[in-house]
Amino acid sequence: MSIKMRDRIMHLNFSTIFKKETKDVFYFLKHLDRWYLQLTPDHKKFILLNSKELKVGTEIENEESSQGQYLKHLYTVNQFDENAGIFQMESPASRAVVWGFFRLKYKTALTINIKNNRNGTCLMTSNLELVFTTKADKDKALFFKADKIWQKHMNEEMTKAVAMVG
Repeated sequence: MSIKMRDRIMHLNFSTIFKKETKDVFYFLKHLDRWYLQLTPDHKKFILLNSKELKVGTEIENEESSQGQYLKHLYTVNQFDENAGIFQMESPASRAVVWGFFRLKYKTALTINIKNNRNGTCLMTSNLELVFTTKADKDKALFFKADKIWQKHMNEEMTKAVAMVG
């Protein structure tokens, strides 16, 4: 019996309208390493490993924690296209540690879409997809309320990013 892929995926989302142009949001993203640690006290590390700014191919060492959950990722920027309004970075399977002893394994993909509304505003939508290596890991994550914890974390960091750009 095989487990369907969607049974192992958790989606988190955030959307907002900026009173800024798309180019301002992409400038912020290109230089995210300057501001990342200021977005929430949960952010511990965000180091660009092979570039001075975010662009396709940039590798990022990232650590963060929230409410007893700790994770470390090695992200790679897969898409960075201001004209298309898309930024995406992905990590291979990473380990999350819950309360110091439970371990979960999953891949992470963050996709940010930015649409110019042509009226001095733009719509930003952030989608975070966690793909667990097993359904049991996803079930454990849900038991530990990872969806609620990381949604709250995402809302906090994105709200702060909007304030910083705006």
